[in-house]
Order: sequence, then structure tokens, then C-alpha cells
Amino acid sequence: MQRKWLFFMMIPLLSWASDEEALFVRRIADFWQEGEYSIAKTQIEEFLQEFPESRYFHTLSSAMGDLCFREKNYSAALNHYAQVTDPGLTRQIFLNRMQCLYHMQWYATLADECEAYLQKPISIDAEEELQATYLLAIALYQQCLNAEKEPETLQKLALRARPYFETLFESKLSAEVAEGFAHLCCILKDHPKASQIYAALSERDPETEEEMLFNAALIQSEYDKELSAKSFGNIASRGEKRAPDAAYNQMVLLFDLGKYEELINSKELLLQSLAKEKAPPAHVYLGRSFLALKNYASAADAVQVYLEKAAPSDMARVALTTLAEAAFFMNDLPLLETAIENLAQTYPQSQELSKALFSKALALKKQQDLKGARRELEAVVARFPNFPQKAQALFELSHLDYQTSDWISCRKRAESFLTEFPTHELAPFARRYFLSASAEMASNAPQDKTFKEQLAKDIQSLLSAPASLSAAESKAWQFLLGKTFFELKNFNEAIPLLEPLCKEDPNANSLFLLALCYRDGLSDFDRFCKTAENALALNPPQAMQGQIHASLFNSYLERSQFEKAADHLYSAFETKAEIQLENLLWLSDFYGQLGTRRERTALLLGHILEEKKLSFEKEPQLLESVYYKLAQIHDLLDKRESSLSLLETLLAQYSAHPDISWDLSKETQLLLGQMYLHGGKQEEAERLFDAILASNSSPRASVAASASLLGARLKIAKAIEEKLPPTHPDLVKQIAQLKNLILQKTFYNEPIYLEAALDYVDLLGNLDRDSVEEKKLALLFKTKEDFERRDDLLSQDYHEAREKMPRIEKVYQGYMQFIDAEILCLQALSAKDASEQKQLQAKAKDLLLQIIEEKAHPDLKSRAEHKLNELIAVGNH
Repeated sequence: MQRKWLFFMMIPLLSWASDEEALFVRRIADFWQEGEYSIAKTQIEEFLQEFPESRYFHTLSSAMGDLCFREKNYSAALNHYAQVTDPGLTRQIFLNRMQCLYHMQWYATLADECEAYLQKPISIDAEEELQATYLLAIALYQQCLNAEKEPETLQKLALRARPYFETLFESKLSAEVAEGFAHLCCILKDHPKASQIYAALSERDPETEEEMLFNAALIQSEYDKELSAKSFGNIASRGEKRAPDAAYNQMVLLFDLGKYEELINSKELLLQSLAKEKAPPAHVYLGRSFLALKNYASAADAVQVYLEKAAPSDMARVALTTLAEAAFFMNDLPLLETAIENLAQTYPQSQELSKALFSKALALKKQQDLKGARRELEAVVARFPNFPQKAQALFELSHLDYQTSDWISCRKRAESFLTEFPTHELAPFARRYFLSASAEMASNAPQDKTFKEQLAKDIQSLLSAPASLSAAESKAWQFLLGKTFFELKNFNEAIPLLEPLCKEDPNANSLFLLALCYRDGLSDFDRFCKTAENALALNPPQAMQGQIHASLFNSYLERSQFEKAADHLYSAFETKAEIQLENLLWLSDFYGQLGTRRERTALLLGHILEEKKLSFEKEPQLLESVYYKLAQIHDLLDKRESSLSLLETLLAQYSAHPDISWDLSKETQLLLGQMYLHGGKQEEAERLFDAILASNSSPRASVAASASLLGARLKIAKAIEEKLPPTHPDLVKQIAQLKNLILQKTFYNEPIYLEAALDYVDLLGNLDRDSVEEKKLALLFKTKEDFERRDDLLSQDYHEAREKMPRIEKVYQGYMQFIDAEILCLQALSAKDASEQKQLQAKAKDLLLQIIEEKAHPDLKSRAEHKLNELIAVGNH
């Protein structure tokens, strides 16, 4: 510890101290310089009490901390260090203070402070940084050791410590942290890294090389047994101290890995490397390996080598069991009996003996000595009433009866098996024998009831003894019984059976079966729908979902609950259930009327075109309808190229069949014209619009009104482009066409007439070049008045329809707001002053934003956005 620094730091400060304080400090400095630390310590304590506000306070507090640290009084040292707030001094005492925390086992505080110190934006000496990192890593590691019973906390601490250990492992402190780092990696399940650490340590010290490699191999067995086996093999080949243990571990790993051939191929080398006491059990591993490879003769030979000198032990039991298994698979009854004899002499009540006797019975059965097999099975069951293979033995007895067509005995033994082993994995097969025997008995006795009636009786007999069945199995058989009654149309028996089952443990199968009972047995469609919906809620298999949805569709349709019916039919469609064409068409029409399920409608119509193979020769009207509706939906989904492609495909089919007396509908022509218009094919579009109008359709009809508006827009745009005068006949004709539309408006077809009115205002207003604003303003006021008036029959019909069609009413109100916004914008242009102009523009802006935010009709939204941009541009200007 450096102590002279205290003396030299205090001398320059004496010039501003009081005489008494200066004298005190000089006295302390002299004691310190003379090495009288005990006296200096006492003097410092007195000074700190007498002069708590002194400028020497921090320096002397740090000195006291160092003295206490030197005396290993870490608690006192920490108290004194805590008094130091001077940045320079706190940095000088940092490592000492951290060591105090370490010795006091305040690991959490130590870790937090070291981590905070290392993250400070200050320059730190490399050695100091290394020491702080070491203390931080060790503190976190100690917390890991203390948190072994808290897995989540342990993982968090280990992850936090890892980067610091990695840094230290690459430093001069590598050797000190290596084993801790390896342990940390094991905690994090990073066994490869832990193994690498020991491998690295093995290269640093020849004396510990083998031990480190052995440790690395042990850790490798946690994540890569194959690599571990190879590593142990390398250690064994060195022939050093750990070679025998490594060879034995390699053999065990090869066996665990199922590398029986490799183990057998290296048996000579392994046996030479093993310690003497490990050689005998090695033959058992070899025997088990031969057995796994179905080399039963070699397996028998290997374990017999061990058994020649083996004393009774667990390994001896394994060897005798292996011998019995090998003999069984070799069909070597004499050898099997030898193994049984040895087991009976040494382990007369062992499980291994009962297993060997059971194997003998199976061997006899394999040799078709069914009487001998039955005799041995009955004997082993009698001798070992609780042996592990008893269930298999009883099952085999039942199977023997089944093979010999002894149905009465088979049924009895299967029932006995089910009574004693109701939850055994073979129980389902035993029940199958039970029911099959019952079925055979019924078939051999024609006077008995039918198979299903017998099956119902058998299941009832099983259910009458619930202790013989697990809860899950009892419910499964109860369901099967209900299903059997349903198939027998015995609904009065099925419903009371299924209702409690569905209440206690509802599942999709039982609920749907109960629903069908309500429908077919009681004609109770309300309960059918409710119960079937509950079945769907349990997410049954896809095929069953389709069946349930289709059933619910029919029921809801009969009850006129069309939306529910539609949703269930679509769900059935999603499950790829087979649905009739008329139902698919109904569903697409229903969704088309709703206007909110466009994606679904597109999928349905596309499916009809792809899968139902409609023929233009046989069903031109239906085919056109599907094409039209799908093209219309694609247009609404902004897939206009696809929409145009569909309509052109339809047109091509129409053109390819001139012999068919069928004309494309006006709706299809209108939509095709719209698609041409969107695609920039104006002449084709105009030609189609004119064709529609030429058919003498009333402008009050939706198609004719749309064609009239769109055709007029095209011709007006062409006239403006050609700079025709306002009085030119072509332009006057289109103005008149717009006026006709406005005068013959009908609410059901809006916003066609509202759009025509706004086009009319824009056109006439812009044609009056001398007073555009005044003209437009007057026309807007008149337009609003015309659409609000109720003094003629057409207007009265128009406004009466508003109450019946809320969706179109919302469109109407939006256009009225837009007209108000247009009026405000024009009034702002002639405002008295800037303040009034801003107020009018602000009101217009609010109305336009409201239209946009309320997701108005696309045409209106487009107008509002355009107008808002104009208004913003005017404001910016």
C-alpha cells in the first residue's frame, strides 16, 4: 500500500488552514511518514470528529479506509470510504472499496458498482479495468452459486456474467477464471464452450493436460456423446493414467449411442485398455450390443464369458436376461431353459425369471405349439401373480383363444384382462377381442340381435363397471354407445347418454352428435344450432368443421337468419367442403349485397369459374353473371387490370360463339367501359357508353345514368381539349345531358346525379370566364336548393328514399357538406378582409377534413382531397 501520498497531498493545503487545523494535520503527516500508523489512525479519527468540514476530510477519510482495509476490518473501511465524495479520491479508492464488498460477500452490490464504473465515460487504466472486470465477474459468479435453486435468476446472472468472463479468459487472468468460466457455460447449457475451455487449459500445462482433456470429454457427453466418445478414445490411446477410465467411458458412450458395430469392431483394443476389474462387465456391454444387432449367437457367447466367473450381482442378472433374450430370438429352447434354470437357482423370485418364462411361452407360440404356450402362460401367471409381464400374459391367453376360435373363453379372458388392467396400453386391443368375440358369437347365432344391438349391449356392460375404465376411456365408450344408438335411430336412448357427457367433458364429436339428435330426433332446430355452434368453438378437425358449418347453413337458412347462414357456408367453403353451385352463387350474391365482404366474394366467384367448369354454350347468362360480378369486385378492390382481363376473357368467349342468341348485359358493358376508361382506352370506353345510351334506357336507371355521366365527361374533356367555344353544339349537347341527369335524379342511384351536378357547376362556371367565382357560387347555391327541394313528385320520392337507405343517405350528406365547403371557399375569395377570409377558409377546411376522415364515397373523397390541396396551396401563397 502506498502511504507517502498522504503527506505530500496535505502539505500544499496548509496555507489556507487555521493554525490549529494545520498543526493537527502536520502532526498526522509526521506520524504517517514515520510509520506510526496506529497513532496516525487515532489522530485521524480525532481530526475527523473535530473538523468535519475541513478540506482534509475526504483525504483523511480515504486514509482511514485504507488503514482499516489493511487491518481487514472491511466494514469499517467501507464506512470511511463512504464519506469520500471527492471524484479524484473516489477513483483512487475504488478497487479497495470493491475488495471490501467482495470480502463481506456483498456480491450484488459489488457487481452493480463495478458494472456502473466500467460503463462510465472516463479513461480507465488498463490494469485497473482488468481488476474491476475480475471483481465484477467473480461477484456475478458467486451470485450464480447462491442461486442454484432459482433457475430463472440463475440464467439471468449467468448471461450477465458471461461477457466479462470472456474478456478475462483472453487476459493474463485466464488461468484464475477458467474453471469458473467453464461452470458458467455449463449453467448456460453452452457445453461446447465449457469443453473448449478445458481443452484450452490442457495446452497450457503438460502436467494437467490429460486431466483437463478428461474433463472436456466428460462435458462433451452432455451435448455430443459422439464427440465425447471420440475424445475418450483419444485419451485411452495415449496409454496414460486416465486411459483405463477413458476406455470404459468410451465403451459406455458407444453403447448409449447405439454404435454397436463400432463398439464390437474395437472390442480387442478396448478390452486391452480397460482396467482388469472392468473387463468382465465389458463383455456384458458387448453381449447387449450383439443382441441389438440381432447377432444372437455372439450375444450369447459374450455374456457366457462373463457368466463363467460371475458372482450374483445386478450385472449378472443383466447377463442372464441377455442370454435368455438371445436364446428366445434364436429359437434355442434348450439354451433358453438353461438361462431359466440359472435364474431360478440364483434369483428364484426375480422379475428376470418371470420374463424368461414368459419368453419361453412366446417361443412355444411362435413354434405353433399353442397348447404348450397356453400351459406355460397359465403357469407363469399362477407362479408370479404380480410379475411385470402379467398383462401381456393375460392378453396372449386371450389372443390364443382368439386364434383357436374359442369365443367364449376369449371373451372371458378379455373381460378378465380389462377388469385387472383397465388402463393398460393393450386394453384397447383387449376390448377389440372382447367386442370381436361378441360379434363372432352373434354371427354364429343368427337368432341373436343384430351386430349394432349386440355392440350397444357390450358397451353398456363395460360402462356398468366404471372402475374397469379410466375416465377418458369411459367417456369414449359412452360416446360410441351414443353413436350406436343414433345409428339405430334410437334417439331417446342417445340423447340422455350424450347430454351429461357434453356437459362434463364437451368435445366437438359428442356435441355435434347430440346436435344431430336434436335435429333428426326432436326437430329442435334451436338446440341443434346452439349445440353445433358449441362444437365448432372447440376447433374440431377440418373435415368435421366443414360438415358442421354446412349443417348450420341449412338450419339458419330455413330460419331466415341469412347472415349467419352465409358465414357458416363460407366457413364450410374455407374447409374445402364440397358445396353445390347454387349455394356458392347464393353466398356470393349475399355478400355482394352487403358490400363488406369483397375479398370473400372474389374468392367464391373465382372458385366457381375455376372449379365448376361453367359452359358458355349451355349457361351464357350464368357465366356472364359470374364474370361480371368478379370483375366488379376486383374493380372495388383496386385490381383493375384483373377486372379488365376478366371482362375481355368474357368478351372473347362471347365473340367466339356468334351462334348463341345472347347479348352482353348493359351492366357488363358499363363495367367494361369503366375498365377501358381506367386503362386509358377512351375511344373504346366512349363507344360502349354510347351503345348503352342508344338502347333507350331511362337516365333514372343506374346503368344508363352512369353511362350518361361517364360519356358526357369524356366528350366534355375532348371539347375542352379542342378548345371548342361555349356555344358549340357538341359542348351544348353534353351540358344538356348533364342537366337531364340532374333533373331526373333518383336517390337509389346516388352519387351519380350529385356528381353530374358538380360537373355541371364546374363546367358552366369555368365557361363564364368574366365572372367564374360569381357564376360558380350562384350555381352551387342553386344546386343545393335543387337537391333539398321537396315541391315536386320527383323530389318528394327522392327525399322519401333517404329514410329507407341510410348508407346512401350518408353519401348524400357528404356531398351536401362538400357543396357547403365549395361555397365557403368561393365566399372567402370575396371576403372583406384577411381575417374573414381565413375564417371562411378554416370552416371549409374543417368540412373537407371531416369528409376525408369519415371515409366517404371514393369519388367524393377524391374531390375533397383535391379541394383541400387547392385550399392549402392558396393559404401558403
